[in-house]
Amino acid sequence: MSLRQLSEAVTGYSPSYLSRVETGRKAPSPALVTALDDFFGEGGALEELQAMSSEVTVARSSRSVVKQERQARRIRGLTSCLIPGLLQTKGYARELIDFALPGTAPADLEQWVESRVARQRIFDSDAPPRSIGP
Repeated sequence: MSLRQLSEAVTGYSPSYLSRVETGRKAPSPALVTALDDFFGEGGALEELQAMSSEVTVARSSRSVVKQERQARRIRGLTSCLIPGLLQTKGYARELIDFALPGTAPADLEQWVESRVARQRIFDSDAPPRSIGP
């Protein structure tokens, strides 16, 4: 299947965007992964792979916490001056990561941002965790 054919079948994504994703120059958006998963009938396999790959961008010391977020019934965060990662907007996360990791390549920066924002999907579940104050 050509990229043009795929673009027509999975509407909303240009052949050039799909090409950048295919060649690894651009990380796929969560929406594209879901659309491709549905189109190819993978039963969530592509979404699972994306989740696994995004864990690589989480600091090794934080990975166990991120995994536990998925099963959490309640999340409590204490911070003095930063918005917790689960509540950050893309823009805020981008600025924060760019400040913390100066000189990061734009594509890598976007991958870090997408990984952080993707964690917020835990709030879309049937029984999302709730937060209690500090």
